[in-house]
Amino acid sequence: MDNKLELRLAIGEIVDRLTEMGYEMPDSLKRRDKREPGRLEKERMEDRLFMVMRRHFKKQLIQLKERLEQNYPSRKNAGIPPIPIDDIINGEDDDEYVASVIRVIGLSATGGVNLFKENINLGIDYTLINDRALDWARNYTYDLIGKRTGGIDATTREAVSNAIQRFVDTPGFTIGDAVDQLSSYFSDTRARMIATTEITRAYGHGNQIAAEKLKEDFPDVKIVKTWHTDNDDRVCDICGPLEGKEVEVNEDFDTGIDNPPAHINCRCFSTMRTRI
Repeated sequence: MDNKLELRLAIGEIVDRLTEMGYEMPDSLKRRDKREPGRLEKERMEDRLFMVMRRHFKKQLIQLKERLEQNYPSRKNAGIPPIPIDDIINGEDDDEYVASVIRVIGLSATGGVNLFKENINLGIDYTLINDRALDWARNYTYDLIGKRTGGIDATTREAVSNAIQRFVDTPGFTIGDAVDQLSSYFSDTRARMIATTEITRAYGHGNQIAAEKLKEDFPDVKIVKTWHTDNDDRVCDICGPLEGKEVEVNEDFDTGIDNPPAHINCRCFSTMRTRI
């Protein structure tokens, strides 16, 4: 896996150089803005989370096909009660999967703390801050992959449930049709979008946790945060107007969001500085 990560980073460096030379690069090859603090490490974390999600989705898809074929070997079986969705989408009980996601999100959150430490030259207890970041990562991960509305596995469960119901209710609808309609939920594209979004979030949240601790220790110090986009042709209408916007550390930006991401697949980042 490390060799794959190194190869992708090397490709990223080549893409950067070709872009600077004026060559138009496909969107699929573009990564984060090279101005972004900690960019290479963020891309490493993004690749690690992508691989975790990709492996998880492939496992789920195999399990889905097996259970559908076992329960519905022919159309005459379509009238039986639908199989429990949790028997197919069982991510919360997959300890290795959960631990892997927590590990990557935790490393990214503490990475955000480290970026704050490099940027702010005031002495505070970063051991406590890292503990807070890791606690956030663990709690957030269970929401991210769990049963709550919007959670990764919750979204997949709903899609699988709807596909099975269509199979049961629609004459001529095959298991293959059901699986085909679900392909996007188990795709590399979805895995990459999740990875990009959640690494953006974890670094931003780690940065925010460090800033809030500094504010606790030095209440008279004014801390401001600045929103940065990747400043390329992929920047969306939501994030474009936020470029360069500054607010105090305990305030939200115009979108009502405290830090990036503003949406799925958001590559923006925020930076912190003090006004002393």
